[in-house]
Amino acid sequence: MATSSSPFAEGLSNKQQGRSVALLQRLLADVGHPVAEHERQEQRYGGSTMLAVQQWRAGELDPAIPAERLDGSELSKEDLVRLWQEARSCKRVVQG
Repeated sequence: MATSSSPFAEGLSNKQQGRSVALLQRLLADVGHPVAEHERQEQRYGGSTMLAVQQWRAGELDPAIPAERLDGSELSKEDLVRLWQEARSCKRVVQG
């Protein structure tokens, strides 16, 4: 079950598909790390999602991230909560 601080019930990993992946991709874009259009349309955790996760993590500089997870192929529930909170605190700019 998702916590009040995040809509994610569990972590995500490469090759998953669905609404949780679509939300992940939107959050990554909100914090400046967009994902390829075809992956967004398919709601698929693919190569560009992995790259966006890597870029987000590089900005985090969290030494607690185990080396085997630095490739962006998975996000723990705790990672997703941090991303959710970061995206919610970002100032949105509407141009038009």
